[in-house]
Amino acid sequence: MVNDLEKNSRLAVSVGRRALLMACADEVVKAVVAGLRDEFDFDVVDAAPLSNGLRYV
Repeated sequence: MVNDLEKNSRLAVSVGRRALLMACADEVVKAVVAGLRDEFDFDVVDAAPLSNGLRYV
């Protein structure tokens, strides 16, 4: 997975930037994780409540 993250990351202005799914019930945690993912050059797709997370696995 680390190789995929390094290989597939793109700057925010790049076409084809990949997104990673996030499902969490805590809004503070969502903000922290979204910020980290942006630093790793990925967009965030918010799947809303944690109960929705399994739908995307």
